[in-house]
Amino acid sequence: MTKNIPLENRLASFPVGYYTLHPDASINFQMNRFYDWVGDPSMLTEMREAGAFAQDYPTFTQIFLELGEKTIAEGNIYKGAAYLRMAEFFLFADDPRKLPTLRRIIKLLLLHHQVTEEQHFRIPYESAWLSAYRFTPPQPKGTLVAFGGFDSYCEEWLPAAFTFRDAGYDTIVFDGPGQGLTLEEAGLTMIPEWEKPVKAVLDFFQLDDVTLVGESLGGELVIRAAAFEPRVQRVIAYDILTDVLETNLRNFPASVGEQVRGWLESGNENALNAFFEQARSQSLLLDWMLKQANHVTGTQTVFEALRHFQRFETASISPKVTQDVLLLAGSEDHYVPIHQLPDQIATLTHARSLTVHVFTPYEQAQNHVQVGNYGLALRTMIEWIESLQVRGVVLANRDKKERTMIIDKRDVTFKSGDTFAAGWFFLPEHATSETRVPAVAMAHGLGAVKEMYLEPFARRFAEAGIAVLVFDYRSFGASGGEPRQRLFPRDQIEDYRSALTWLSLQPEIDADRLGVWGSSFSGGHVLHVAAYDPRVKAVVSQVGAMDVHQITLAAVGAEQFAALEQLTVQERVRHATEGGEVYIPDIGLPGQGFALQTDQESYDFARGAQATIAPSWRNEVTMSSLDAILEHAPAKSIELIAPRPLLMILAKDDPISPPDSIRAAFARAGEPKRLLEVEGGHYSVYPWSKGQSADQASQAATEWFAEHLVASTAMGNGEVG
Repeated sequence: MTKNIPLENRLASFPVGYYTLHPDASINFQMNRFYDWVGDPSMLTEMREAGAFAQDYPTFTQIFLELGEKTIAEGNIYKGAAYLRMAEFFLFADDPRKLPTLRRIIKLLLLHHQVTEEQHFRIPYESAWLSAYRFTPPQPKGTLVAFGGFDSYCEEWLPAAFTFRDAGYDTIVFDGPGQGLTLEEAGLTMIPEWEKPVKAVLDFFQLDDVTLVGESLGGELVIRAAAFEPRVQRVIAYDILTDVLETNLRNFPASVGEQVRGWLESGNENALNAFFEQARSQSLLLDWMLKQANHVTGTQTVFEALRHFQRFETASISPKVTQDVLLLAGSEDHYVPIHQLPDQIATLTHARSLTVHVFTPYEQAQNHVQVGNYGLALRTMIEWIESLQVRGVVLANRDKKERTMIIDKRDVTFKSGDTFAAGWFFLPEHATSETRVPAVAMAHGLGAVKEMYLEPFARRFAEAGIAVLVFDYRSFGASGGEPRQRLFPRDQIEDYRSALTWLSLQPEIDADRLGVWGSSFSGGHVLHVAAYDPRVKAVVSQVGAMDVHQITLAAVGAEQFAALEQLTVQERVRHATEGGEVYIPDIGLPGQGFALQTDQESYDFARGAQATIAPSWRNEVTMSSLDAILEHAPAKSIELIAPRPLLMILAKDDPISPPDSIRAAFARAGEPKRLLEVEGGHYSVYPWSKGQSADQASQAATEWFAEHLVASTAMGNGEVG
């Protein structure tokens, strides 16, 4: 059985790049397609060299059959299977080599991926069966059902299936009528009423809430199935395909396409068949396509096949789709005209939500079904599914709020260092020792206290089902500690870690789901905490101070910075000889003497809070703090945070925590991560500003914690999704 591996490792295993391997566009696409299975760079050279001798399809198939067998004999069964699949793809349906080659390919793929017999199912369907595989992680957070299109086998979906499984989803892949072994062994030909095989799969596995994914022609089939199967809750068209007949006629001049449609509408079978008999005699590829179309659909003539494909369209049934829908498209898809994307969007008039992603050449994903960057396509699907799960959590908690959610606010203290820290503990109403909830520790910035506009953040998190501990650092506000107002970053970081310890000991808190939130100066603290404390499972850094030394030097210049350094040296000498503490202002107005922060907005923010909601705030810090503050560079550890999820928030016009310093730090951080940029200055992210940016920052942080602290466990318990 193929082992679970970290999702990022799984996604990174897919190669990136679309290569020119053969002058024939169709052969070149298939070469890239099957290379993307394996990702062995040696294939690029081998395919170019072998393909140079293949100027027609019979020669191509023979060369790659031989290359496949040679590669298998050398011990590389996965690469060999890919070569055999390239050859088998272009074999005519009546070629006696086709079915034995297909069976051999499937056997090799199952052997390579260590798929067991217990993971393969034959699902009863009409008088035959559907071929399916199921891969279930230990604690699935949802179910995903996937299928391919016109010429795929579900065994080709195994790498994608393992990716979804490693992302935490119970994953089922199947071949419906006209696909894979369901066609070749069970003898079922393709039908447009795709809700029928989907129903059979859902019934067999007793599923009632699934994400349904259709690849290639499956992008049309998935819309049809969703329109008539209410157990499908989320729909992914990978890629979009609204009109199969138009796609089949795409390479003909427009006038020819109109003529063919005319013959179909008038029933002029003789004229249509005669036209295609002449055309196929001049094109081996067209001859192969038409024979394959008859084979897949169970028809005898071109007229019958095209009349059958006329029924594969989404315009007439898309208004019936009421689920969440994700539409994917390649900007340079050589099979599906790009105009079918807006066509599909226009007809999905009743979808619960509609998301569209067009992949571009820059992403190496511009081709049909993102050949060239499968990993990006799979990541996009996973992130979309998870965004809906977060939405579900947020909306569910909003519903609870509308029912007047009760949030318990308690005054608490906890040990930190040789003193205690004081804080507020916000606990959602449903939290008990039997129903434990995640929790977040949060504290304020430079010299600030908890009363200074942190409670609205805490309440918003609590309304989303997250407990919150908002605390004052030692020697500030209601906390203990001497000397008062001494601001040592290492002590404040230790206070965060002590807060996490206290939270982990509370009976209502799930100690495996803890996060940290920080803003301004503490927006730097939380980066250090998350980098070194394994208990942190999610972090939000808002307008954080990344490197105070660099920020201050850039702000005041070398000469004034040197003067600051001399002040720190003088304070060390004074402290060693005289003892005690000397105090300096935390906030001052420009031009009115020395202070840690001398700008109007900081002054208005702090003085306004002191006069109204934070009378305990004192406008002073010890002079000994200056040395420690200037040395603080928490972003230097940012690379160590991953794989813990990191949200960073910056204000575009922030003069205190420069946006470029946050962008640079974010660039060094690993995935998963997100950067939110809001309008305004440093204090625009606080409710004090009464602006849109504060709401954006608060909402983003709430959703981040909901996704990474609430959703994962709630989904496993069947509470959301």
